[in-house]
Amino acid sequence: MSATRPANAKALPRNTTKELDIYAAEFAKLVDRHSPTRSDTPTDWLRRLPDEAYRYFQEGISTFGSDAKTPIERRGRLYLIHSALLFMWMSWGKDEARERFQCHANEGTRRAASLITLEHYRRAGVLADYAAGDWFFQPVGQWEVSLISGAVDTGLVADDELRDALQKQTRVDCDVLTLSGLRSEEAIPARTSLSL
Repeated sequence: MSATRPANAKALPRNTTKELDIYAAEFAKLVDRHSPTRSDTPTDWLRRLPDEAYRYFQEGISTFGSDAKTPIERRGRLYLIHSALLFMWMSWGKDEARERFQCHANEGTRRAASLITLEHYRRAGVLADYAAGDWFFQPVGQWEVSLISGAVDTGLVADDELRDALQKQTRVDCDVLTLSGLRSEEAIPARTSLSL
C-alpha cells in the first residue's frame, strides 16, 4: 500500500525520488515480514516490529512538521506516513483508507506518531501497556497507559495522589495526558532520551 502524494507537495529532485522509492520498498518488506490483518489493531502490529524500525520512526517523529533533510530523516518520515496509511487500512479497508488519508493525512500521521511513541515507551520499560480505544477519533490525551512505577522519578511528581499511588503500586493506570504531564515534570524521560 503506497501513500499518494498530496496535491500541494513540491516536486522532488530525481535522486531524492529514487531514495524514497528505496525506502518505500524497504517499508513494504517490513509490512510483508510482519503482516498486519484487518482484525489487528495498530498496536498489535507495532508490537511485532523489530527495534530497528523505531530508530527510523524516531527520526520521522522528530522532523514531522518541518523539512526532512538527511537520508535517515527522509526514511523515518516515509515510515511514519506509510504507517498512518497502514493503520487507516487496518481500520477501514482500502477505499476508505485512501479517502481518509487524502483528507486527513496530517492528523492521521500525528496520531500514528503518538501510538508509535507509546510503543517506544513500552519497549523502553516506562509503560507496561497502553491502549487506544479508537486511535483515529478518541482524543489522544484520553488513551490509556499503564505506568511502571519504578521508571518514574516520584520525587519530581507534583500530584500528591499520583505520587502516592506510584510509591505503593508497581503499576499505575492513567491516561496519556497524565503521561505528558510526567514528561513535562521530567519524572519520566523525554521521547528523544529513550533507548531500546
